[in-house]
Amino acid sequence: NRLLSASADGSIGLWTPNKSAPAAPAALLPGSAPSAKRRKMNAAVDVPARGATLMMAAHTAPATGVVFHPDDATAAYSTSLDHTLKTLDLATGNVVDTRATGHALLCLTTLAPGGSGHVVAVGSAARHITLIDPRAGGVVMTLRGHKNKIASLAKDPSSAFGLVSGAHDGTVRVWDVRSSREGNLDEGGRVGEAVFVVGRDGAGKSKVGGEGEKVFGVVWDQTVGIVSAGEDRRVQINAPARLEKS
Repeated sequence: NRLLSASADGSIGLWTPNKSAPAAPAALLPGSAPSAKRRKMNAAVDVPARGATLMMAAHTAPATGVVFHPDDATAAYSTSLDHTLKTLDLATGNVVDTRATGHALLCLTTLAPGGSGHVVAVGSAARHITLIDPRAGGVVMTLRGHKNKIASLAKDPSSAFGLVSGAHDGTVRVWDVRSSREGNLDEGGRVGEAVFVVGRDGAGKSKVGGEGEKVFGVVWDQTVGIVSAGEDRRVQINAPARLEKS
């Protein structure tokens, strides 16, 4: 019964629909500015309004994503265009750790591939996904293959090693973090490559940079499959069993 939000003002909010939540600030309520039309709308619809239980000024640029810690309900991780991954203490409202990267970060999720502990996967504007160990602070692996910004990440609901990404190159890519190799001098460290690559149905020949077919969001549901939404105004569903290897 809690949710997190990441805002363009760099803040992270924690919310609950419970009646114990604080009242919403009056200045932010619909109709707070004088307007006959707004007064009429407010009279017709009476919707409870709640404020945030916690609002943190976590980033110096727009925050792009936030997720709860997989094992600790009082902690969370957030990403931002300020190039940082931050660990947040939801009990105190403090930032307890900051990991700076070389690129704007656009999305994130968590994985637990080792059975104990977890890593945070962050998608960047530099076309790659970085797996970061939040305890040690080091980069565990880099997943490469996308040709444009990575907009969305989701973990495999049936495997601790699986991950799916959606990007502005018009593709959805499925990864298995066990499938990796030692990177060359330019890549550095361990490098993972996609197991499957899925384009947009009916897109024809792939366009440079995914123009007109960018993927904006992706989720992986155990029953339905991989669901993605894109610039083509379509919601596409792919069953993992029917995907073709890259």
